[in-house]
Amino acid sequence: DMYYTNYGNLIKDEIIYFNGILLPKNGLKPTTEARLVKIKLNTKEILRERSFTLGNFNLVCNDLQFTPDGHLAFILYFIPPPGIGPDPIIKIIKINTDGEVLDSFQFNDIKWHGNRLLVTKDNNYYFSSVDHPINGWDWKSTGRINKLNSSMDKLDWNLILPNNPLTDGRSYIIEDYIEAKNGDILAVGSVRENSDSKIPGGDLSSTYNGFIVRVNST
Repeated sequence: DMYYTNYGNLIKDEIIYFNGILLPKNGLKPTTEARLVKIKLNTKEILRERSFTLGNFNLVCNDLQFTPDGHLAFILYFIPPPGIGPDPIIKIIKINTDGEVLDSFQFNDIKWHGNRLLVTKDNNYYFSSVDHPINGWDWKSTGRINKLNSSMDKLDWNLILPNNPLTDGRSYIIEDYIEAKNGDILAVGSVRENSDSKIPGGDLSSTYNGFIVRVNST
């Protein structure tokens, strides 16, 4: 009664890891499940499968990647059904190669900005958000880059991407991160600006552009 949609894969030591979602067929089940699958590459044998569920929330996992200490990390969304709050719950989760959860960091945020994750060679976690991951909503927020330490128990810093909500109404969607050779963090994505909108809060006259930003990791 379900079918699988793959969002990405990783290969290491003749093992391939898939991440994606299980979707209901024919309305038989109201919610999606986040799914991780571990397969032996040469025989196609399924070694492990792990689903994440939470009541009537829709779950999605994305940005699966290896950590420097030999484990895996990804972003997990808990998306409430339409008309039901709160804002989506987002977890950065660290697991071992058998799918067992080792550590996590949770925060509330809105989904439209496109949360992204990068685990760097020094085992720190960089991720996107609109609101502050700990303090919550901030009127200045239209997109942030956050640095989480390797133990997932401290937010080292958060950077608000340049905007003035009273004049340009700028909002960011971060599409991807990479780590430069010197340890700097590069982020790319799209940005929408409402500086010429004739309707308060509207976007009929918005302009859309791309952006790239380079950030010192310290």
